[in-house]
This record gives sequence, C-alpha cells and structure tokens, in this order.
Amino acid sequence: MDGFESTEEDCVMTKGHYETICLCHNDVVGHCGVFGTISLIRRCNLHKRFESLGSLAKLVKMFVKSCPVCQLTYQLLRSRYPITEMVMHEFFSIIDFDWVYLGLDTLGNKEALVGRDRFTRFVEIFPSTTATGEEFGRYLLAIAGRYGAPAEVCMDGPQVFTSHFVDCFLELLGTTRKTILTYRPTANPAERTIKEVIRHTRALVVDRPEVRDKWSVYIPIVTSIINNTFCVSTHSTPSKMMYGDSHNHIRGILSAHGSPKLRELNHAHDYSVAHGLIMAADYDFQNERINHALSMMPAMCASLVYRTGDYVVAKLPAGDRRPKLSPKFRGLFLVLKTEGNNGSSVHVRNVVNDKVEVIHAQDLFPIDLSVLSSSDEILSIASGLVAVPEYLVSHVSDHRFTSTQHKDSIILASHLPALSFLCHYKGLPESESLWWNEYKDVSHLTLIQTYIARSRRLIPAVAADGQNLDRHNVPSLMAFMRLHNIPIAGRRKQDLLSAIESERRIRQGQNFD
Repeated sequence: MDGFESTEEDCVMTKGHYETICLCHNDVVGHCGVFGTISLIRRCNLHKRFESLGSLAKLVKMFVKSCPVCQLTYQLLRSRYPITEMVMHEFFSIIDFDWVYLGLDTLGNKEALVGRDRFTRFVEIFPSTTATGEEFGRYLLAIAGRYGAPAEVCMDGPQVFTSHFVDCFLELLGTTRKTILTYRPTANPAERTIKEVIRHTRALVVDRPEVRDKWSVYIPIVTSIINNTFCVSTHSTPSKMMYGDSHNHIRGILSAHGSPKLRELNHAHDYSVAHGLIMAADYDFQNERINHALSMMPAMCASLVYRTGDYVVAKLPAGDRRPKLSPKFRGLFLVLKTEGNNGSSVHVRNVVNDKVEVIHAQDLFPIDLSVLSSSDEILSIASGLVAVPEYLVSHVSDHRFTSTQHKDSIILASHLPALSFLCHYKGLPESESLWWNEYKDVSHLTLIQTYIARSRRLIPAVAADGQNLDRHNVPSLMAFMRLHNIPIAGRRKQDLLSAIESERRIRQGQNFD
C-alpha cells in the first residue's frame, strides 16, 4: 500500500502483502493479534506469498499496530506526552491562584482566594465577600507589596480572572497570565492546596463548631498549619524556606518562649551572619534539588507535541456510563493547534459533529489511520466511537447540593463539584426518566453548561442570608446589584428595589424565550 513503509530494515509493505493480511485480519475471521493472524495465514497456505516467515512476522506486526480496530480494542494506544515536574528558581516568581467556596459566615465572607508560591509552596489565604476581579486585584496587590510583583500568575478561565480590569492590572504590574485547565490538579497546583484548606478548616469546625460561623476569623490558623507542614518535594516547610529556622509557629504552644538575654555589642551582626549561613545552606540544597529534578525530566522534543492534522482519541471522563462492549475512548478528533507550556493544551475538532474542545495532552492518544485509504473509512471509525447506545439527556430542569439537597439560587464555579442536576432522559418510561446526577458525571453535556449559564443570569428573590431584599439597607442592596451585574440607578432604597425587580422580569423573559 502506498505510503505504508516499515521502520524495519529490508521490510516494505506492498499492496499485495496488505491485501493478503487483510484476508486473515478483519471483522469476519477476527482481529486476532499478531500471532493469531500469522497462524491463520499459515493455515490458509498464504505464507508463501512472503519472502520469509521473519518478513511475514514483521509485516503482520506493522499491520496490527496500524489497524484502527485493534488500536481501540486491544488498549494499544499510549499518550506520548511526558509527565514533567514544575521546577522554580525564585521566591514568588510564579503564583497559582484559585477561589474556594467555604460558605457564608456572620461577617459576610463566603469565598477565599488561595495564592500559592510555586517555588516555596508558601500559601496566602484571603477571605472575601465576593469572587470578583476587583477583589482579586486587591489581594494580588497585597502579595506584590509583600514579596514583589510576580512574573507570572496561573489560574483557570472563569470571567473573574479574565476580565478587562484584571488584564489592565496585570499589565501595570508587568505580570503575565497563564490560563490553565479547570479542575485539573496536575495543571493547577492551587487545586491541591484548596483541598488542604478545606480539610484543615473542616477539622477546625469538627473540633470547635463555633468556627463554622466565623471561619474567616480563624483562617490564619489554617494558613499557619499549611505553611508549617513538612513538604516532601522540598524537604522543608514553606515557612522555613521563606524565613529560615527563626520562624517557630509552635512557640508558646508546644515549646517555651525564649528566655530574655542581655544583648552583646555585636549581637545583631552575629545574628545576621548566622541567618545568612542558614539561608545559604538552604539555597544550596534547593539548587541541588532543582538540578536533580531537571536531570530526571524526560526530554521534550517536537515529536512529543501533537501537530496540526494528527488524529487522536481521548480517554473517557470519570463516571462516563458507556456499555461494557463499547470502545473505552471518545473521539475521533483532529488536532487544530496546541497552547500552553510544552503544548499541553490541545485544541481538537470532532470529525463527526465538528465540535471544538480543549483537552490536556496527557488525556489524548494518537491513533494511526494510515491503513485507511479514504475519508469515508475514517468517518466510519469516528461514527463507531460516537454512535454508542448511551443514555441521552433531553432536558435539565433543576439543581441542588448533593449532600444537603438544598438549592442555592446562585451557581458559582466553586459550587459545581458539590451540585447535582435533575436530568430528563429519552427513551425511558416516565417513572424512570428523571435522575439526579452529580456534576462530575454530566459536566461534559452541552445541556448542563447551557442550564448553568441560564441560571447564572437569573436574579434570586432573596439575599445570600435568606432574608427578603426589602429588609436590607442601601449598601447591601448595592452590593447585591453589583454581584448580579444590575445597573445601579439612584441611591434611594425604593429605587434600588424597583431596579432589581425590573431587571429580574427582563431576564426571566429572556430565559423563557
């Protein structure tokens, strides 16, 4: 077959060889692997068409590796993207940010911005009433004032991080932004830190229930715990990497306060020299760790990056309910372009429905379709991956928190992992057509994203504390209007309530249409 040459020496796949192997490797006689196909060729006395048994074995191996059906069913596909470690060299040069929802407390705080230095793993946590670009800018300025403006900030793609205000502020700081994939801990280290924030805050609430209603007051305790916990990657604690051995967060708790001593004439100088020696030793160790990590990284070359025009398939999302006999991949996709460090974010287009997605390179598997001679055959393989007897969702009508079954009128990005959605399924009896599904199981559905976008436009009838709007004062109403992007006209309470009600009716009509 033209263009189907082997990498082995003195072994070329000709059209005659290709047609002979096709007779003994198809959906009628079976896709039996290399040895099964060779055995069938010999039983049919077709091995005489080859120069030798060694040549036959090499050609059959080439054919099976390039057979689309075998690649999808024998688990032959492997991601060629290497797993690399993030290695930094400077304090607070690159910072990972993300918001975490911790619930409304009595001080009005319900979100917290988590910032994590990628070099030292040092964490800053800022309680906030809202997750907006203005709040993010205020806290980023606080970090820049303490440690210097970062060279790069890494965050996912919600509007709070991609607004025009944030773009202008980053430009003023001379900081570049790197947008990464949402809900992927390997791409965003802040996701892992958020799990620690939630875990330690929850532990405080279990030990002391009064913390629940004032968690923003106690969040410095969580910050201290995280920053003074030993990190295996750095063989130190974040606080010790930042401030040396002088920082002792258990002073007065598990260890006694130091006894006062009479300072000698050169005390400050001696203390400074000792501290410098500690930091120099720590710096030498970090250089050793960095060099070791760099030497262990797999080589990154152009052949490992997906190129425009490559055919790939993707692994199924967690919780995908596909029948046992269906291929455990989704696709078929055509690579359009790559973005990010080392081409880690891949833009692909589904060859069946032309839908464009952005998928991490580690979740993609290159598939060899060189044995297919026409686009119709490629489309047939792609249709086989898409046209599987899945449960089809026709409508999404409601949402609630999975654990409490309570419905919050506002759907925030931080809420999504904890939500369930009421899905209507096609082709099922009426009594069985409604199911509550967790977000992680249906997040890939376009209907879910449409429902979330529609719900976010609606304006709730009550405030975040559950009270009617007419019981709130003017500053609270103005904060409510800013949260829901309602134009503020006037300063009188009645005018604000009228504007909110008018905007609510307009948006309800738009969603109904």
